[in-house]
Amino acid sequence: MPTVACPSCTKPVALPDPPTASVYSCPHCRGHVPAPAPRRAPAPPPAPKPAAFEFEPDDGADEPAPRSRTASRRASHGTPGGPSWLTIFTATLAANVLAGAIILFGVRLYIYWSIADTVDKLNNSPTKVVK
Repeated sequence: MPTVACPSCTKPVALPDPPTASVYSCPHCRGHVPAPAPRRAPAPPPAPKPAAFEFEPDDGADEPAPRSRTASRRASHGTPGGPSWLTIFTATLAANVLAGAIILFGVRLYIYWSIADTVDKLNNSPTKVVK
């Protein structure tokens, strides 16, 4: 238990370890005794700087050149230079939109021709309505 001098009567006051409050009362004079600030661990020493490195030129004959992530991914899937998923998605979407437009246009023409054929049949019918 740490002891602290009371600021009012300067007598030693025993405090619990670790302090549970920020202010205690002195048992001798009933004055306020502030708890000491918690001790901090000393800062670790700075990391040593790496030693100087001498660069030795390498002709690269021992190791193959590093490949990019895309190239390694394509090589692992067995499709070197193949289309990406975005290209496939865009092409599929465009094909579906085109097919939908062709179908809607065809349905519209069918309805138009059906109505035109019905009107033509009514206008050219052999029986005429007498007024």
